[in-house]
Amino acid sequence: MKPLVIILILVVVGFLVLILIPLIGGFLAVPNEAHGLAREDMKNFATDNTESTEENLRDSMLFQKRSAKLPEILRPFHLVVDGNRLYIAEKSAIYLYSTEDFKFIKKFGKLGEGPGEWKLFTKLSVFPRYVVVNALDRLVFFTREGEFIKNIKIPLNPVHYVYAYPIGNNFVGFGNDYRSNIHYSTILLFNTDMKVIKEMARQKSKSRWTADKKYHAVGPPTFFNVMVYGENIYLANSEKGFFIEVFDAMGNKLHEINKDYEKIKVTAEYKKDFIKTVSYKEDPGLYQYSFDEYFPAFKRVSINSGKIYVCTYKILNKKRELIVMDLKGKVLKNSSVKIDTMSYIYNDRIYYLEENEEEDWIIYEEAIN
Repeated sequence: MKPLVIILILVVVGFLVLILIPLIGGFLAVPNEAHGLAREDMKNFATDNTESTEENLRDSMLFQKRSAKLPEILRPFHLVVDGNRLYIAEKSAIYLYSTEDFKFIKKFGKLGEGPGEWKLFTKLSVFPRYVVVNALDRLVFFTREGEFIKNIKIPLNPVHYVYAYPIGNNFVGFGNDYRSNIHYSTILLFNTDMKVIKEMARQKSKSRWTADKKYHAVGPPTFFNVMVYGENIYLANSEKGFFIEVFDAMGNKLHEINKDYEKIKVTAEYKKDFIKTVSYKEDPGLYQYSFDEYFPAFKRVSINSGKIYVCTYKILNKKRELIVMDLKGKVLKNSSVKIDTMSYIYNDRIYYLEENEEEDWIIYEEAIN
């Protein structure tokens, strides 16, 4: 080929490249405005809206973070993610969204004393076949799509059930025993009539009322909680260390997870924040404070999508350490996530709510790497 022809070909190719690159770049930069989603940290990702879906995006290895405004939400206090559904609870109702595109689906439940109603909302739980609202004196069951199923009355007695989960033909509940001057947290197994079958665990509260009518608050609090996943009961107790017990539906112990962990000293900054959070503004002299030397083994435990997620007090790059394990306790990976009171970890994603300066609530979804 003659040199002149080669030069002409290179010039034409170069010209086409200069024209096409901005066009391609502009195409890739066009946001998908259909669902009001914002995507961040997504490199080399191109999509044809006629052939791809939000599910493809969420399952992509390139996915890192996205967000959306939720104009329906005013005063959220709890959120749960399960499958392709996002449930956000306010004290007076539950809002259902799709995790595919964060589109609002419906609102269900309300304050009251009738079917599908409650007086005091304490906790929301989502199971494969239904959604359960724990209220002061009842469990309220809905389908996963928000249709009312039934109410179950919870008798109020000195062992007050804070919340309960269905497990097999029974329920397992976490409560507070105030029958003595000492406060105990309890884990109880009870039948469909809410009659206690057995006490599975009991833990004495570190904080207490003193003889001079002062409340002695001790920090940091230990994590003592019960969870249901599949056909088993999981009881996590940081007072015993990195310790999680596993039981069957009748409360028979199957095995335990007991691991060594790094002890981290309680910081001055934590003490300051703890006092600020616990103190009673109307009577600042009501509280007395003391602190353990070390943080507990973990701050929070959750179980879903076949994994146990353990959040510790260790800070990594301004985030909390997250240990991901299988259901037997084998560590799958170590990561770090932003954890606050309105967040939920599901299937290696963390979902959390934040209010912006315009007082809009924004839902964020981030990959756990």
